[in-house]
Amino acid sequence: MLHLFIYRIFLLFIIILTSFNLSNLASAETLADGNYTGAYRVTKVHAHNKDSKVGDTGVFEFIIKDNKIIKIFDYDDADFNKAKTRYKFSIDPETGVVDGYARQLRNFNNPPITLNIYLKGKFIGKRFAGEATVNVTRPINFIAEKLVFESIE
Repeated sequence: MLHLFIYRIFLLFIIILTSFNLSNLASAETLADGNYTGAYRVTKVHAHNKDSKVGDTGVFEFIIKDNKIIKIFDYDDADFNKAKTRYKFSIDPETGVVDGYARQLRNFNNPPITLNIYLKGKFIGKRFAGEATVNVTRPINFIAEKLVFESIE
């Protein structure tokens, strides 16, 4: 019985020590203002989406200022860059973890289209790793595509 108690205390000590060291490592990095790159691969496409197919690739450039995404530029999609976009992301400046969405209004389409681009991931160095879901909310509601952001060399 005493051995079990000592074993539990030892495990608790290891868990506390490990979490303390990991939190110190994470706080050593902060998210600096500047440009970050995310290379993505399309993993899922809805049948209504005629512009993409599974396996397509592309590059996003994220512009960060004061721990906020102020602009996302897509090198492969001119419509993405022309659209009116509102950014609703939260970024943990200590860890670089990002969560949230950008809402795009594409008035130049007929009919106009509204998209929500949901991002979950992390900025590591000057790169973004994570996933995105592009959801069309108008004129009809469906998930247009899913993306995975991977390392580029």
